[in-house]
Amino acid sequence: MTKSTEVISVATAREMVKEALSGITKGYKTVVDSCKLFARAIDSETITKDEISEEHKIPLSVLNRIEAVGRGTILVDLLYRTEKQYHLIAKMPFDEQQKIIDKGVDVLTTSGVLHVDVADLQLGQVNQVFNGTQIRSVSAQKAWIEDQKTSQEIIATRSRASKTDCGYRVKGDSLIVTTAQSFTRKQLLEILARM
Repeated sequence: MTKSTEVISVATAREMVKEALSGITKGYKTVVDSCKLFARAIDSETITKDEISEEHKIPLSVLNRIEAVGRGTILVDLLYRTEKQYHLIAKMPFDEQQKIIDKGVDVLTTSGVLHVDVADLQLGQVNQVFNGTQIRSVSAQKAWIEDQKTSQEIIATRSRASKTDCGYRVKGDSLIVTTAQSFTRKQLLEILARM
């Protein structure tokens, strides 16, 4: 896209911006009004969201968000956002949604606490900051991080153990069975050969 070199006056530029912002505002109002109309149609019980989804090839999840905007339970801005953090924000109380989007969230990092715009969160940070329908406090984020480390250590330990532990070991002239299992004749002969 090339930048236009058209020379316009400051007054003309201000008028263009005013008109553009007015159009955007009208667009948002039109979207909200359309969502309200959709919710009323659903309430009439003459058509279901499943039927609408099938007829218009619109995913049910999108129709649910349209309905939520129409009922005033989520911000219209959340209708268009597909990132995970916005889906989680949509589950929060309506009055908190705009605050979170406008103010951002605190994120615990290895170097301290950062205040981050919601749009800039990485997926791992989203999982760290959001707990279903709530935002974790910094101390809760610390506990969550520690829990993740513990879970990863347990998985790694089990993985190592499963690679090295075949359920038994030979120690000198003894066979030590570490898990309940059965042996075939061939396995027993191989074990005896190692003793």
